Amino acid sequence: MNFQELVKGCIKNDRLCQKELYNQFYSYGLKTVMAYGNSIEDSREILNDTFVKTFDSLKNYDLTQPFLPWFRLILVRTIINHYHKNQNKIITTELSTEISNHYVADPDTLSHLDVEELLALTNKLPPAYKMVLNLYAIEGYSHEEIAKLLKINVGTSKSNLFKARTFLAKLIAKSKFYILF
Repeated sequence: MNFQELVKGCIKNDRLCQKELYNQFYSYGLKTVMAYGNSIEDSREILNDTFVKTFDSLKNYDLTQPFLPWFRLILVRTIINHYHKNQNKIITTELSTEISNHYVADPDTLSHLDVEELLALTNKLPPAYKMVLNLYAIEGYSHEEIAKLLKINVGTSKSNLFKARTFLAKLIAKSKFYILF
């Protein structure tokens, strides 16, 4: 079965087609959600919500366009909705006092980190910083777009990105420091 037939089957609520589409994009979706620092349970919930929205919206999908960017848009919007829904539960976190100001990231440091290490470090960022960093650096949204999506000021988006980068640089430097000694 080709991809167009698979999508058409999903539109007709064919459970086997839906299962196949789910299986094809589950790993990609889970990695994307996890990059936003959600727990595995939250990530699975967000991903399942994404697939429900995807199946509901497939009738609007243009089969002549690539599927992955369309799916990723639904995925990121679902992550943002989850962030808004849980924002009241999140306690604002200040920069960790255990990361002292004298750590400065060496430009070479990133070349020594693998993707898993970098993701583990970004998961230590406060949720608001991590969300802006991911939307800006990974998804390519502008500060104006981020402000609209997260319902914050443009200045807050810029500030959170700066703080995320600063915090991440300190975490990376600290990580490298411990690796060396």
